[in-house]
Amino acid sequence: MAASTNTQVALLALTSILVSIAGCRNHAHSVASQSYSELRQIDSRSFEQANSIVARGASPDEVVREKAVIELGAPIPISAGEPEPGECDFDAAATRDVRLDEDELAWSLDKPRFFAEFRHDVESLFTRDNKLFLLAAGGVSYALHQSLDDDVAAHTARDPNRWGEVQDLFGGIGNPAHQLAAISGLYAYSLIRDDVAAHELSQSLFNTVTITYAGTSLLKFAANTTRPNGNPYGWPSGHTSSSFAVAAVLDEYYGHWVGLPAYAVAGLVAWERIDDREHDLSDVVFGAALGYVIGRTVSHEHQARFCGMSVEPYTDLPTGSTGIALELRF
Repeated sequence: MAASTNTQVALLALTSILVSIAGCRNHAHSVASQSYSELRQIDSRSFEQANSIVARGASPDEVVREKAVIELGAPIPISAGEPEPGECDFDAAATRDVRLDEDELAWSLDKPRFFAEFRHDVESLFTRDNKLFLLAAGGVSYALHQSLDDDVAAHTARDPNRWGEVQDLFGGIGNPAHQLAAISGLYAYSLIRDDVAAHELSQSLFNTVTITYAGTSLLKFAANTTRPNGNPYGWPSGHTSSSFAVAAVLDEYYGHWVGLPAYAVAGLVAWERIDDREHDLSDVVFGAALGYVIGRTVSHEHQARFCGMSVEPYTDLPTGSTGIALELRF
């Protein structure tokens, strides 16, 4: 009964927190909607043969004065009808980030883009910096395994689970299944309330936690280390990696005032896994590093995409104007 109660409390807490902080991006989305409305003023007839489009965004000096930079390539269909899967239709505005009508937020619009975006998120992880960071984290984890894991495990064996049900609550919060359930609740809320901020956050979190869970599981089966309680598949800690991944996403979206408390909660989840003898210190250290890398990378990629295009800073040296560039490649 106590375990069931802790699970319910953990799910309620996770969902309530995610729904509450999602509203913090409403102001940012209102600014994005204004910029997108300016972009829609671009005459669609000017989009002829193209395989790379750079639409110049608003700046202090000029507002979309140049319509586009066109390179020869395949035609881009611009129509008022439904967009094809994977395409970005300016008139229909089938985009995750900016809502131009009341019916835009719907699973039917998210479904065609889901697998392409998920694959893009996975591919974005394989950067040189991420590989070096995880390699270093693996080295630290191995050093801890050789030097401190046995001592920490002996200490927890003498006095395990010192916080009782409060500690179990953090274990429930860190459970990836509970996190995915809460994120699904946030996604459903975003559709019901037509909340763009919650919608964007739920998609970023879902991809992040799913990728983290899959990556952690693969490493568990590959390493197959023994936990302090004698069970298999210890390294790395899935609760820890998933919790730090969520914290990294929240930090990327809302800044340190949300990110730091989220990291603190993730740290308590990691401590619970050690104290409950589910994991060694080395397990949670690498799990934290893995979750951090995936959360920061995926959330950055989601924020850097606009209507299927990459967003880059833009500077026009002759005029001195600055703004954003939207690039779509085929």
